[in-house]
Amino acid sequence: MTGGELKSHTLETEVAETKIVAKKIELGRVLFEVESGGELTLPKRLLPKNISVGDTLVLDVVTENCYVERKKDIAKALLNEILNADDQNQSATQKNK
Repeated sequence: MTGGELKSHTLETEVAETKIVAKKIELGRVLFEVESGGELTLPKRLLPKNISVGDTLVLDVVTENCYVERKKDIAKALLNEILNADDQNQSATQKNK
């Protein structure tokens, strides 16, 4: 893994991604039209606070294992970025002396 790259642990069977469009908001629920067909209703409390009719969201459904691995990869990438930036700053400081 280099720089900010994220290693992919996802298999086709572990991830499903689709777009959903808000069609109606009422009584604390949002009705969505699913890009691949059908409808989905979700509690408004689980969605972005400023959701409006017509907004498109990307629904990324992953297994718990895949979710945990993604979080680990993101943490590692951020840590590497921080450590590499610190190493580069130290090298630049030493060159300027």
